[in-house]
Amino acid sequence: MRRWIKVRLKDTESAHHAADIVEWWKGERRATSEVEKAVRLYDDLLQGRTAVLSELFPFLADSISRGGLPVVSPPMSPPVVVVREKSEDEDVNDLLDSF
Repeated sequence: MRRWIKVRLKDTESAHHAADIVEWWKGERRATSEVEKAVRLYDDLLQGRTAVLSELFPFLADSISRGGLPVVSPPMSPPVVVVREKSEDEDVNDLLDSF
């Protein structure tokens, strides 16, 4: 029998971010497997079991066996876009420059 997980998230930024991730997983048709792995990973880490890290993230296995995780630089924040309308003088100058 297939089981269902249904939860109501809080109205917080992190909850909205989590919901966005799950929505993206749904679009990729991989939500079920990713949610299963995420819940299992979280529970194992809470219980102090780190073997799941090597299983789910084999590229970290060497670092974990040496007693530490690699330092990963945080992702770049998106650029700030400032929208500014031209003044009438700038519009006139642009028009004159085009001749």
